[in-house]
Amino acid sequence: MALLISSSLLSFVCGVVTGKFLFPSKISLSANRSTIACTTEEGCKLVLVVRTDLKMGPGKKCAQCAHATIGAYEKIYALSRSQQVEIAGHYGSIIDDWNRTGTTKVAVKADSAEALRRLESTALKRNIVTYLVIDEGRTQIAAGSMTVLALGPDRKSVMDELTGDLKLL
Repeated sequence: MALLISSSLLSFVCGVVTGKFLFPSKISLSANRSTIACTTEEGCKLVLVVRTDLKMGPGKKCAQCAHATIGAYEKIYALSRSQQVEIAGHYGSIIDDWNRTGTTKVAVKADSAEALRRLESTALKRNIVTYLVIDEGRTQIAAGSMTVLALGPDRKSVMDELTGDLKLL
């Protein structure tokens, strides 16, 4: 019985500590962001920013975009299930609305790792979910190379404001 209680207590403490690192209390939506995610008219989209300077082949680009899409989805799903009601309400709505409006994904070009970092920084300041893919170096490119940045999903107008000047891949 004592072993069961200590095991349960250890699991609880690990969960609380992990939650503090994954969902720190400083994460909050800025006052100018609506908690209403996407309307059916506007919809949501995920933008995949792909580095073109790495000269990845088409299959490699596809695989990296898949990694980015899954990573962003898992990240936003975890946020939507967090204990922070303000965040959970917003991100839960985003993921539901993105699924309901067709899970739109758009791939655009970036010419450098620095371009990815600038976009990531701007997105984070605007409370847009990001997921950066770092390649393991098993095939075409060097280990540690930043290949694709996923932004969102979020309202199309929010994403267009951030990435509207980038050319389609």
